[in-house]
Amino acid sequence: MSNTSNRERAAKACAGATGVPLGRCRKWAREGLISPHQPVPDASSAPQRQLEAFAANTLANTFRDHQLDGSVLGVVKAEPSSDSLDLQLHPVMANHVIAALLPRVDWEYGGLEGVPGLRPRDRAGQLVLEDVSGRAALRITQPAGERLRLPQGRRGELAMWRKSPRRLHGSEEPDLSSWQSGSRQRERSFARDYLLSRMLRRPRLLNRAAKAHGFANSYTHGYSDLVVEWCCAASVEEMASLLRRSGLTAQPASLVCATTESFLGNLDLGPSRVVIRRLPRCTIPYDVISEEQLTATHREEYLR
Repeated sequence: MSNTSNRERAAKACAGATGVPLGRCRKWAREGLISPHQPVPDASSAPQRQLEAFAANTLANTFRDHQLDGSVLGVVKAEPSSDSLDLQLHPVMANHVIAALLPRVDWEYGGLEGVPGLRPRDRAGQLVLEDVSGRAALRITQPAGERLRLPQGRRGELAMWRKSPRRLHGSEEPDLSSWQSGSRQRERSFARDYLLSRMLRRPRLLNRAAKAHGFANSYTHGYSDLVVEWCCAASVEEMASLLRRSGLTAQPASLVCATTESFLGNLDLGPSRVVIRRLPRCTIPYDVISEEQLTATHREEYLR
């Protein structure tokens, strides 16, 4: 296959996975930033991958099966670069994404929620969610016609980004330590951060799981994996093929480990795993509620 064909294939895969305009993806392909093997740029630093992976974990457990318009993690489009990630959020879900990511201690819940060490910054009028170290960031694109707001906080919550805006608070340290070491070995944590960071960078592919009804069930088992379940939309075979072709499980040069995938819906990178699963029957109880009523209920929850 010619270099031109390879570049075009990489560009189309990149646009289809991220939502970045095809022209810009073609430019990245000409500059050698993407390839058919890895059509979506990886985060180049461990802190950036860790932040994106922790964000994906947090959002998956936050939204579960209450998304709108197929935005599984609340993200419509991602513009990835090696040192940061620009996210375009669903306009109705946007402020809930920000509230979920910013860390706070919930005394009723009994622990920290959100991504430890994440702080809001104003960078030339754009909201940036930045690690306190300054080595990793999520840049938030304001949805058209919507105003981004920082969360006010609920009764019984202590916002870490207000309490300790410039340094990691003691209440955040245990969760950050658990994330870094909770996978029992460095190789597993390293692979997990690559894999979940890549999931956050591919919203257009991930959101195909929620195409039929506008929502999918997303969750994790602690800090170890990511699970996405859906019904009535794409087959597992189609989703697995698209994600693999996007480079989701491509082994980076910095990671040397064996990968074993025992089931079709297991997308493994070394010892880390994303599980995709199509449920055998529709999850909407039509004898109780219609799809339109369910969607309206979800929307009302976000607009309160």
